[in-house]
Amino acid sequence: VFSKTPVFAAGVPEIPANLVLAYSGVSLNGTATLTLPSATYGGAALSGDVDYEVLVAGTVKATGKAAAGSTVTVNLAVERGEHTVSARAKNVAGAGPEYYCAQYFGTDVPSAVAKVEASRVKGGASVKWDAVTTGAHGVTFDPANVTYNVVRYPDEVAVATGVKGTECADNNTVTDLGSYYYEVVAVDGTYKAAPAKSNSVVLGKALQVPYSKTFSDGDLSLYTIIDANGDGSTWSKDARGARYLFNNDNAADDWLIAPPISMEAGVKYTITAQFANAMDPYYEKAEVKVGQNASADAMTKSVIPATTIDGGYRSPIDLVGYFTPATAGDYFVGLHAVSDAGNLYLYCYKLDVTASSTGITAAGLKAAVVKGGKGVITVDNAEGAPVAIVATDGRVIEKSAAAPAQFTAEVPAGIYVVTVNGKAVKVAVK
Repeated sequence: VFSKTPVFAAGVPEIPANLVLAYSGVSLNGTATLTLPSATYGGAALSGDVDYEVLVAGTVKATGKAAAGSTVTVNLAVERGEHTVSARAKNVAGAGPEYYCAQYFGTDVPSAVAKVEASRVKGGASVKWDAVTTGAHGVTFDPANVTYNVVRYPDEVAVATGVKGTECADNNTVTDLGSYYYEVVAVDGTYKAAPAKSNSVVLGKALQVPYSKTFSDGDLSLYTIIDANGDGSTWSKDARGARYLFNNDNAADDWLIAPPISMEAGVKYTITAQFANAMDPYYEKAEVKVGQNASADAMTKSVIPATTIDGGYRSPIDLVGYFTPATAGDYFVGLHAVSDAGNLYLYCYKLDVTASSTGITAAGLKAAVVKGGKGVITVDNAEGAPVAIVATDGRVIEKSAAAPAQFTAEVPAGIYVVTVNGKAVKVAVK
């Protein structure tokens, strides 16, 4: 490849006839062979010797003098990387145009990581990726030189640097519940490949029961959307609620998974999902499952079987199921669209999770009395028990690990669940 820019005096030498680079394997020491011009830029014949220069990235690396029209070879050492090498001839009238060659020299640098997967685990997140096995320029590459840097976003926290394997744990505490993703960068010395981005994963402190979500608010930022059959038709936000978009060729296999919800062992939870179809006779189907991670594979517990949704968008159907965890932990509720191919829209208007508890009955706390007044909640006879006041959207309003005999909290008007020593009661505040 060469370029000839016609902005030269007529008396300077013409562009060299060619430039050939010769390097063995990954060696950084090779030769550059050029044929000097036999005429000036203006077309007059050149005679005698002419000067020449060989440049790397614009810096002169070799010089010499030889007869016009002759071929010369010079030794040329370069640094690892992609460089432009050029050659030009000179005489008393000045330097002529350059002949350019671009080439990568030495062992190749890594290409970008092809795939990164992040998942929520107890205590943080797990990040895994595919090892880089090819170079960015398609020449000789040594994977043993590669390490990886991992950064979490959007808070831009450096999780790990210089990782030799293909996975790492993110044990950095995330307190604010939110959607996060990771970027993994392949590194070789000072070279860094383009970052590879993971899927989004919801991290942070789990929500509390009762949990209520009305999807007409258009906010799906804490929800995990999975197009399990990969057909491009999946869940998205809509003015009416969350909406699954139909596909004419494939039956639905698409998940809308709620953020983590903290649940206690042995407590019976009621899960209510309000679904609707767009119109009859375009009947839809949906089911609800629970799992311990926001992935399709983790949705192992069926709480509401696949059910036909009909009646149109003005007549939503409340599907109700129950889930009792064997162990305490964070659980994910998955709304699964399983409509037949060629239907229309499946809507989910609302999701509610409540605990089926009848009140405060723990031994030693039978005398505890919870009251809701005007802008205030009081718990009498708490006597050092843990107390929590939770809003219907899962936000913890007040909390005490060891409440005084009379625990008081000022709260806005609304419905709250007050938990004393693990037992809950619903309270209205005016």
